[in-house]
Amino acid sequence: DHLDLYGYARGTGPRLKAFAADAVVFTNAYATSSWARPSIASLLTGAWPDRHGRDGLASDAFTLPELLGPAGYRSHAVTAHPRLAADPGFAQGFTAVRALADAPANEIVDAALAALAALAPNQPVALVLHLGDPRGPYAPPREFVADWPPQGPG
Repeated sequence: DHLDLYGYARGTGPRLKAFAADAVVFTNAYATSSWARPSIASLLTGAWPDRHGRDGLASDAFTLPELLGPAGYRSHAVTAHPRLAADPGFAQGFTAVRALADAPANEIVDAALAALAALAPNQPVALVLHLGDPRGPYAPPREFVADWPPQGPG
């Protein structure tokens, strides 16, 4: 509710707003669980957590990368969450999964960009990035802090 992308009066996210100009923007998005493992399992399968469980994917789960593979897609995942990459269920259908345990977002994004650069031109790809940075306590980079008064955005 404090992003100009969604109508907030102050220019609080100019880069995000510019990115969104050529992207799909969701006005309502909900997690199926309050923690990563079941939420990501739901994202990959389209199933509710009571179907795939709290700790991983059911052995008979069918994932989005498994659906995209026969259509010619290469599916890559880069995650800051080592337990996701270690769980063989979460890797179902992915061409490659790379875990950079607790790495900051810029390292995760750099690894993803390197994986994309290694693909053949015009190769269709599905990319999953799992960043850990948004969790608190959050300390934004110094160059972004200067735009905000000491009490933060409001």
